[in-house]
Amino acid sequence: MSQPDQTSLEKQLLAHCRRLAILETQLAAKGKLNADPQLIIEIEDLRKIIDELSGAPPSRAAQTYLRALNELFDKYRPTADPVELDFKPGPPNPYRAMSTFQQQLMARYRAEQELQPHYAPSPDINAKKTNVEKFLIDNKRVFC
Repeated sequence: MSQPDQTSLEKQLLAHCRRLAILETQLAAKGKLNADPQLIIEIEDLRKIIDELSGAPPSRAAQTYLRALNELFDKYRPTADPVELDFKPGPPNPYRAMSTFQQQLMARYRAEQELQPHYAPSPDINAKKTNVEKFLIDNKRVFC
């Protein structure tokens, strides 16, 4: 197909798409139940024409662009190691779904948590033990 034929094909496709948009707007305004059958038939015919015109081979520029796009995608396609499926009972291993960087961050976080002092008060052995009910009866105003 020569270049002028391709541009005229693209112009026809654009005109049909605009006409379809107008008809679909009219259909939406009237509602599908209140629309006249001629409008629905015209929309269906336009969709068929657009599908036929869209199936035409693309221009050389479009083919070159698509080829370059596919090459770029193949070049920068993200590759990930396949994850082994674990069918053993028990909780799943969280490291299987993590990347190496995420595993390093998790190990650093856990190391920092172990190094931080824990401020939980230790139980005093010499403390006087009381019953909770008696404590609440004796102390009417308790602030937690």
